[in-house]
Amino acid sequence: MEKESPILKFLAILVSLVFLLVVFGKSCGNSYEPITTIKTTEKEKDSSEPIYKLSEKEEIAKDPKSYLKLTPKSWRLDGFGVISMQNFDIENTSSIDIKDVSIKFTYYSESGTVLSESINVVYKNIKAKSKIKVREFNAGFVNQQTASCQLQIVDAVAIVVYD
Repeated sequence: MEKESPILKFLAILVSLVFLLVVFGKSCGNSYEPITTIKTTEKEKDSSEPIYKLSEKEEIAKDPKSYLKLTPKSWRLDGFGVISMQNFDIENTSSIDIKDVSIKFTYYSESGTVLSESINVVYKNIKAKSKIKVREFNAGFVNQQTASCQLQIVDAVAIVVYD
């Protein structure tokens, strides 16, 4: 019998080890957990605090109308008693400029019945922390029996300049 060379013996053992590592590695599958995995605690999951907090400008831009205050001053019927002419002030209490304020006008009869509603836009810029006076605003046609009017801001546009 021939004696095996030590190099062949070494190569046979090496091939066997590689074969075992490959077979063993495949049988384990993807059960390893990467080091970069971040665990979330139950307290963090239950937290009501948002992941990303909005800046003051972004918060105002979400609902600019809530930062406006409307003060009706007076109104009258014009144009043979069928045109509503309105006088009111709009105050911007926010720290950014707001424009294009939509106002809902609701007109009532003497008995309190709603006669008509309309939405008109005041196309003006209102600087931050300031007030504008809107005078002789033509709010459109109304019923001749209109006795009172209610105003409400329904929308506005925030002018946001990001730095």
